[in-house]
Amino acid sequence: QDLIEGYMGFMSILTHGKSKLVIPEVKEHEPYTDWWANLTACRDVTRPQDPDCHYKEVKWPVLMLAGFWDIFQKTHLEAWDGIRVASHPSHREDHVLIVAPLGHCLIGTPVHPKLAAADAESILTSVELMSEQWGGNLTGPTRARIGRVNFFVMAGYAGGAVGNYWYSGDDFPTPTPKTLYLAPNQKLTDAAPTAAAAESYTYDPADPTPMLGGNNLPGIGKVKDCGSVDQGDRDSRDDVLVYETGA
Repeated sequence: QDLIEGYMGFMSILTHGKSKLVIPEVKEHEPYTDWWANLTACRDVTRPQDPDCHYKEVKWPVLMLAGFWDIFQKTHLEAWDGIRVASHPSHREDHVLIVAPLGHCLIGTPVHPKLAAADAESILTSVELMSEQWGGNLTGPTRARIGRVNFFVMAGYAGGAVGNYWYSGDDFPTPTPKTLYLAPNQKLTDAAPTAAAAESYTYDPADPTPMLGGNNLPGIGKVKDCGSVDQGDRDSRDDVLVYETGA
């Protein structure tokens, strides 16, 4: 709430005060009605022909530049899924996604030089690719050296860490899910529990658990940092339950 209200307040400068009307209007129209139809890209991407799914109207190649720690990460990736499934067939195979580490987190917060360099590279590549696309060249040298889906694989910086490189391919790699269970002594384990158990905590709305880092927009709201941040202070609170693996 703090982040959204801060963002809408900031955007009021550019929207001549209109953005401050968004939150009360959304609260007024909270259930999905026709009011949402022209404000929603697609209510159900599995039904692209529905009148409230507008991805079919995308009839041009799209370059989407996102950030893993960006405030708009979820929206970006949902939109990518939508245009890959439901945009006009004439350009459905021409879209390109680039996911840098930081996005808006590149501004206003200390970042590791490797991550900053990766974001700078993503911006430069995006500009080069846009120049080709807008010139009508969908198979130019920039497009030839990157994939349809490109993202920076982040990792630590200690010796032996695997990561900090770019992945390029036709799609995201197929994930391998792993099921973990809550276990006694606040552990996470791959062994299914043999008996029911419970833990509890007391939530005080007057003293909510703070957000530390994560997907954020620096300078907007009360959360200062983006991305990976030491969660020790929050994890030590009485109203936080922490379960960890052995790694």
